[in-house]
Amino acid sequence: MIRKTLKKIITYIRLKLCLILINEKTVLLISHDFSLSGAPIVLLNTAEILKSHGYNVIILSPLKGKLESVVKSKKIKYFVTYNMTKLKSYNRVLKKAKFIIVNTIVNYETIHIINNFEEKNQKVLWWIHEGNTYISKYQDKIERNLKNNILIMPVSLYVKDKLDEANLFENCEKYLLPYYLNDINNEYQTRNREKYTIAIVGSICPRKNQIDVIDALNYNKNENLTEHILLCIVGDSIDDKYYSELKEKLEKSNIRYKMINSIPKNEMNTFYQNIDLLVCPSIDDPLPVVVSEAMQNAIPVLCSNHTGQYGLITDGYNGFTYDVTNVEELSKKIQNIFSLQTEELLEIGNNEKKLVDEVLSKKNFENKLISILEG
Repeated sequence: MIRKTLKKIITYIRLKLCLILINEKTVLLISHDFSLSGAPIVLLNTAEILKSHGYNVIILSPLKGKLESVVKSKKIKYFVTYNMTKLKSYNRVLKKAKFIIVNTIVNYETIHIINNFEEKNQKVLWWIHEGNTYISKYQDKIERNLKNNILIMPVSLYVKDKLDEANLFENCEKYLLPYYLNDINNEYQTRNREKYTIAIVGSICPRKNQIDVIDALNYNKNENLTEHILLCIVGDSIDDKYYSELKEKLEKSNIRYKMINSIPKNEMNTFYQNIDLLVCPSIDDPLPVVVSEAMQNAIPVLCSNHTGQYGLITDGYNGFTYDVTNVEELSKKIQNIFSLQTEELLEIGNNEKKLVDEVLSKKNFENKLISILEG
């Protein structure tokens, strides 16, 4: 009880400070947390662009996390404001800000508050990164009729399709706003064929579907492949039951593997350069950052048809795809990719990089964001 009261007092004070800092050039960014997951990271990238355009950027998050130190290092103002949607002072902060970017569908309560304001002199962008899993979870709680100053920004066509299927925001314009990746100069490097590293990156849970890759590798009878494979699973467990099942399958198999809880953001490009294939077996993943980053590093990627990149990739030309319901197909695709010559992998990797440079360039994102904000 004392801790809860203390958090409420701290949040009240921080919101008061935030209120003082808001001016005509303020863009308020609302994050669902400060974790090192995709949505908070791309929101931080957005904050950097806005700051470079002279905006007074302030980020609010109801939860602490490892991303805090990165935000602090970039000298961007931020506040951890616990349970903020329950406080009247949060309403005052939202009312004062001229520009607001609400990140993820999880922050639907913030949208409810803004939608009930009588004034419509703000521009509010609701940047939605989630697919069917979260849309179905929250769709009965989301207000369907939003005022015309609230713009819906799906991160990918996959997200837009899922929103349309749920009949959400039929009266609202939707603007696709994929995130961007910072430029890098990495190219595909020749690998050590004695150790073929297949990586899966993401929280360990049913939605990320890591077990299918284990099943696919167990299904594969290619002894040459099995002998050389190292399966690298990166991510924190958020589902104990699923994690236990995954560990049991690994221990019963002949697959060499290693598990890493998480990798610091500034070390990810080095990580990509030490793997041979990134597999994204998700059953619902709107535009996973790790896939885009691997493609930017010219690392072959194999994505399920339930990811946002599926609609961008031409199978065998600038990446690889498979049907998420077909473990046998996944197994065969892994074997086929392993069998490719270096020259073929080099061409595919370069095509991946070109795709990312075209679709997820910083310049394109910057131009689109500023034109929407100031238009």
